[in-house]
Amino acid sequence: MIRAYCRVSTIEQAADGKSSLHRQEEVIRSIAGLRREPASGVVVYSDPGVSGSVPLRDRPAGAKLLAEIEPGDVIVAAKLDRLFRSASDALAMIERFARQQVGVILIDIGVEPVNESLTGKLFFTVLAALAEFERGRIAERIREGKRGKRARGGYIGGKTPTGHRLAGEGKDAVLVPIWSEQSGIELARSLAPTRSLRAVAEELERQGFVSRNGTRYGAEQIKRMLTTEFYVKP
Repeated sequence: MIRAYCRVSTIEQAADGKSSLHRQEEVIRSIAGLRREPASGVVVYSDPGVSGSVPLRDRPAGAKLLAEIEPGDVIVAAKLDRLFRSASDALAMIERFARQQVGVILIDIGVEPVNESLTGKLFFTVLAALAEFERGRIAERIREGKRGKRARGGYIGGKTPTGHRLAGEGKDAVLVPIWSEQSGIELARSLAPTRSLRAVAEELERQGFVSRNGTRYGAEQIKRMLTTEFYVKP
């Protein structure tokens, strides 16, 4: 059975162009004709006004499609970006469909299932490379974003570091220096070149610098004091 999937975003939906639902369905039905599939053998799933950034499983028609596919079916979409969010998403989903013995035809690539044909093998090779590049760029952007937010005093998650308290919530959360603890970090850094971590912790305790629960700092806490990017000279 042919499972035809069509999608347009809100902006595209307002235009009567090649990306319209009607046009997508027309093209997909022509592919069904080439495969000699009777009209009764084509089921159409349409997601009007749904962003491509939404995973297929979270789209109304997309979720219905995933629930109804069976081995031997062929999913047909006009373009890769009608069905998938990204190259990495396409790679993962097409591999899943292959395990389910479900073919996938992306008309802008060819008229044969991409997980069955020679063209599909080439497509997979390119798609895997694009997916790897995409994952790398996403990770890079996340790292850059964290560095930028950290440089602005923003909070990027995890346990609030020694020397700071958390102010605000969500994306507006920032780290505010606790100057009494910053003084302890400064002392630890001055002692570290000539003393062991344990000796540093003992000296901090002797001078009144202890952890927030009132006990002596542990070796790992001292290590973090020496390497933290959040140290602010009092």
